[in-house]
Amino acid sequence: MDKEGHPPEQHFVDQGDWLGAIMMLCFLIIFPVCIIALWLEPRDAAPLHFVVPFTALFLLGLPFLVKELIYARTREFLVNCQTGEITLVMKRPLQSSVERIAPHSISKLIFRTTDNDGYWHHAMIEINTRRTISFAQGGHEPAVRAEYERMIEALKVIVPHLPTEELRE
Repeated sequence: MDKEGHPPEQHFVDQGDWLGAIMMLCFLIIFPVCIIALWLEPRDAAPLHFVVPFTALFLLGLPFLVKELIYARTREFLVNCQTGEITLVMKRPLQSSVERIAPHSISKLIFRTTDNDGYWHHAMIEINTRRTISFAQGGHEPAVRAEYERMIEALKVIVPHLPTEELRE
């Protein structure tokens, strides 16, 4: 803790993309097994007019399934209140990246609810009004809101007059 009672470094982790990637991985395992089983069945048990379209649909959807796996990511924000340094670490299955974000480039913090029922929530940081990056997301508003409030507190130490915004889409 520093003199004002702020922790020296705040750590925020968003793993919101992995649920979709895990579901796609299940499809990539289950569907080929089903297709192989259907092709190996005797022709009277698995009619060809069912097996061929089922196989074609899987092959057409295969790039989308693989894309979901490749682009799944974990985002980590590190906010160092003592040095004023903000670091974004993106971890992906095939690559990772580290990016330093200048405090003056942050234009605002956004809390967005993406549907009318209030089911999915995003806590995002807007950089130079051109780019928004999610640092917390999920279907449980209190948990996402708590991370949003924590990010506000951490960034107010570095950027005292940081605007916040709430959106309901």
